[in-house]
Amino acid sequence: MPLATQPLTGIYTHGGPSEPQSDDRAEWVVPARWFEAVPAEQAYWEKGMFANQNSACKLRQEFTLERLAQHFHVADHL
Repeated sequence: MPLATQPLTGIYTHGGPSEPQSDDRAEWVVPARWFEAVPAEQAYWEKGMFANQNSACKLRQEFTLERLAQHFHVADHL
């Protein structure tokens, strides 16, 4: 469901009222293009794969990229 179609209201800020807002403390919406989606029960994990608690980051670790591409047949979509 596109974010732009959602009824978003309210004020959400970080820090106190005297703290200036800046890009360093901003939150951003990051689009994703899904080639395939599976239920949580079919999640894939292997020891040594890259993990990050941030909601978005650039995945560069070759081991993780290779395993995910193989498991989810990503090369079939390219």
